[in-house]
Amino acid sequence: MTTTPNPSTRGRGWAYTGTILGGGISIAANVAHSFVPPAGAPDTWAPNPGAVAGSIVWPVILFIAVEILARVRWPEGLWWSVMRFGGMLPVALVAGLVSYRHLSSLLRFYGEDAIVSILGPLAVDGLMVMATSALLVLGNRTTEPTTAPADTTTQPAFSTPVTPQRADSAYPPAATHHHHDTPADTVVGDDPVALPAHLIRAAQFATANHANTHPHERMTGDDLAAAINVTPGVARLLLAAIEPTTTVVEPAVPAHVNGHAVQITAGAR
Repeated sequence: MTTTPNPSTRGRGWAYTGTILGGGISIAANVAHSFVPPAGAPDTWAPNPGAVAGSIVWPVILFIAVEILARVRWPEGLWWSVMRFGGMLPVALVAGLVSYRHLSSLLRFYGEDAIVSILGPLAVDGLMVMATSALLVLGNRTTEPTTAPADTTTQPAFSTPVTPQRADSAYPPAATHHHHDTPADTVVGDDPVALPAHLIRAAQFATANHANTHPHERMTGDDLAAAINVTPGVARLLLAAIEPTTTVVEPAVPAHVNGHAVQITAGAR
């Protein structure tokens, strides 16, 4: 979420500039008026320090009243409006009237004509009124957080690529083992699988040695696995590669006939 300036609050700086400028002119005029000697004053006359300090009070009171009116978030309601503007109007009227009379008297002391002395202070007071009104308009408006519009573009769905098992891989994918009361036979397919040459040579040597030592028994995958130190799955693939035309059926538990273990093997096609 990004915070951007609200266009409706533009001009706040100029409003405060006008308020400060009008207040500064009013303070300067009030201080200068306190140095205007009364009629018949001796040449050694000097203004009373209290009068000089008091001349600054009126513009300062007006400025503080404007800040309270503009910056405080007043509750809604008739009575709150009465309290808000009922307190502001007397302060503004009294401070404005005193500042107007001081500035007008100062202009007459400087030798300005009647029209300038009457209308001149209105420019300062008018600037204060306009700047104060602008602050009142902007008082309840704040910088609004704006949320960046959501991106409605539908992103393409990327699925995780599945790496296919290579046909010539020496290690087949792991199989799910199911336990049954009757052991299922493991059938090795007819198509030979390309295996490392050293494993094929080791398997050929092991099967030849088994044929010499056990001429009436076909070597099983478990036998070959134990002989050349490979997994039973790889051993069955090696047997299928060595004898591609023979489908080997190996029961998980060897069958027995008349007390002798036999191997069930399908004939060559």
